[in-house]
Amino acid sequence: MKKSTKSDLEQQLERLAEDDIRMCGKKSVSYANTLRVLARVQVRAGKLTLAERNLKRSVKILKESSDADPSDLAKATAQLGCLYQSTDRPDDANPLLQFAASHRGSVEPAELFSVLWALGMVHFVQKDFEGAVRTLNEAKIVAADLFGSESNQVATLNGAIGRSHWKLNNLDEASVHLRQSLDYRMEVFRCNPETKVVDREVSLGSDPDLIDLHFELGTLYYQSDNHEEAEAILRPALRAIDSDLGQDHYLCGRFLHLLALVRAVQGDNAEAEQLLLRAIEMKKSIAGEEGERSVSDSAFELGKIYFDQQRYDDANLLLIHAWDWRPKRYRSDRRSGEIQGYTGMTFKHQGEYTLAEVFLKCSLEVFDACDGPGSTAVAIVLRDLAVVCDALGKSKSAAAYLSRANDIGANEAP
Repeated sequence: MKKSTKSDLEQQLERLAEDDIRMCGKKSVSYANTLRVLARVQVRAGKLTLAERNLKRSVKILKESSDADPSDLAKATAQLGCLYQSTDRPDDANPLLQFAASHRGSVEPAELFSVLWALGMVHFVQKDFEGAVRTLNEAKIVAADLFGSESNQVATLNGAIGRSHWKLNNLDEASVHLRQSLDYRMEVFRCNPETKVVDREVSLGSDPDLIDLHFELGTLYYQSDNHEEAEAILRPALRAIDSDLGQDHYLCGRFLHLLALVRAVQGDNAEAEQLLLRAIEMKKSIAGEEGERSVSDSAFELGKIYFDQQRYDDANLLLIHAWDWRPKRYRSDRRSGEIQGYTGMTFKHQGEYTLAEVFLKCSLEVFDACDGPGSTAVAIVLRDLAVVCDALGKSKSAAAYLSRANDIGANEAP
């Protein structure tokens, strides 16, 4: 005889549901509420399909019943919406969570917190970043009342709010929230749970979220031109990852690459070069297309440094490697246009005008598609093509490219 996988509580609730049907009927509010509670137990047990079926039944009964309390329907829709959000069904989750949030007086604070958190993440996934900021801030207020302003829940929400601001290009707001999230998590890790004294070393290797926060904040500071703060975040994080996970760990490659960009902007091309060379080797351990694309990105950045230093032979070698490493399905993205453009300009400086024309035409095609035919990037490539074609004796082509570039410049003028 097959052993039941149901808990005692689940079995008791199922018997209660049967009693509700016998005593009150399948369309009774009592039966609907029992299904809702049963679904909560099933979610905790990982029985999501059963939970969804019972919640859908509960919502349907409560919607059709004239005896139902509005709070019962709000609770059932909240649970079903949260279930859909947790199983990556944002379009199904959104209207249910919106309904539950609009009846916030009918649900307990803990459930309201779950609803607002889930709805904020649904907004984020649906690219409604303003909605995400608004809703996650509401969830943060509820979380502070429930768990305290220094709680892990508030810290996690700060991270989500920061990422939403980042998508809106509100870089200052994003950095403030991500920094608050990181500082709290670091404080938690340093605090000895027995003595409550902050005296422990932080092990980044034990918390992937902590690693991601360091990387995100470093990237944000870099994009905000706050290079000293970026270095202050990235350098100790890199040392910690080296210590906790080993110098050959693939995550080192991500931090090495980003720190190299920071050091290059700060004018230390020598260190940037060494960091990128090491990043390329680290990233080669990443399997699949993402690893290949990551190696390609680092090779491109190093090629740019060599190009700016007029080390055209070295630049050419790295840029060709960057293209070779680029997975085929990414060869029409903007970065591919940059790789081809720099490769073409390198060949131009080396006097290899035929090869320069080939790569610059490919770059032009990508930028036309990604940035638009009237973009600044397109104008830059057109001017380089005009020079190359003139050197090849293709005067008509050169004139056409230059004319189009000048038209773009005229359209951009105030």
